[in-house]
Amino acid sequence: MQPEGTIQHQVIQDIDLLILDGPFEMETAVDLDRALRELFQRGSKKLLIDLSRVSYMVSTGFRSLINAQARLSLVDGLLRVVCPQGTSVRRILMTTRLDRLLNLYETRGAALDAF
Repeated sequence: MQPEGTIQHQVIQDIDLLILDGPFEMETAVDLDRALRELFQRGSKKLLIDLSRVSYMVSTGFRSLINAQARLSLVDGLLRVVCPQGTSVRRILMTTRLDRLLNLYETRGAALDAF
């Protein structure tokens, strides 16, 4: 049995950073929704989600990214997503054209600089 994915939260200046790691099954996607809901309730307007260590993501995880982008756009917020070229998650984002909706970056440093 494969271990579940994890979510870590950090704050860098005024940017909320969520670091996702491992396979992202349904249970972890529910945890992501919960984490995002808590951040939005606290008024977070700058969010960086790091997917560089995600090996697999169910469609619910992609829906969470879309919802986060939509919610932040309503409050003039910013979402940046770290998702390196060549990863399975990046290939899915490109195939579904979600790379046109989300601001994708190769590294966390590049994404942070984009704020």
